[in-house]
Amino acid sequence: MNILEQIISIANDGQATDRLGDIVKLAREYLDSDNMPPFPEAGERLWIVPGTRPPNNPRAIRLSRQGASTMTTQAAANLYLAQHHMEWQGAKHAIFNPHDKPEHMLPVIYGFNNGGSPGWYSACLLAEDGTGLGGHICSHEGYMRHDLGILEGSRPDRHEHFKAHYPDGYRMAFIPSDEVRTHPGLEAAYQKNQQRAAEAKTVGEAAEQNL
Repeated sequence: MNILEQIISIANDGQATDRLGDIVKLAREYLDSDNMPPFPEAGERLWIVPGTRPPNNPRAIRLSRQGASTMTTQAAANLYLAQHHMEWQGAKHAIFNPHDKPEHMLPVIYGFNNGGSPGWYSACLLAEDGTGLGGHICSHEGYMRHDLGILEGSRPDRHEHFKAHYPDGYRMAFIPSDEVRTHPGLEAAYQKNQQRAAEAKTVGEAAEQNL
């Protein structure tokens, strides 16, 4: 069994969390090997092992796993979340400020955990003016900052939509689940959203009466 196969065997046995030190040790041996197996083809899942990335060598943190079998255990899911956090550690919240305004003057786009259950959480985006700007289903709150485009460099496709809504600039903020009901800025945006919904309902009902 080669080094890569040993690492995959540990993960498949549901021991990824308990034996993370062993995985890191094996990963370093793997990276130092003169007979390193080829890296996976496009479409395969890539694994990042914490503590194994030398500077300017992104391939050093990648270990292959195959497609749908990747997230078969809670231990594997925990390791995958840890590697996601490692990959994005230090990333700031995104800001679009084409006119160099003071940051506090930029409107906020809030990302937040709107509830759910393990493996199926509703991540939402709500502009300061009460406009809903999208959402995403995430397996864990830890992925939401990336998947919603909160972090600088994440989801440029979403930012095209944000820029269309706030062409003069905006700043991103993320509100974790334990602060959603008490955050004053998010609460104000939510109240505006509900007011918009009530007004739209009134207009719709009036239009139906006039038919």
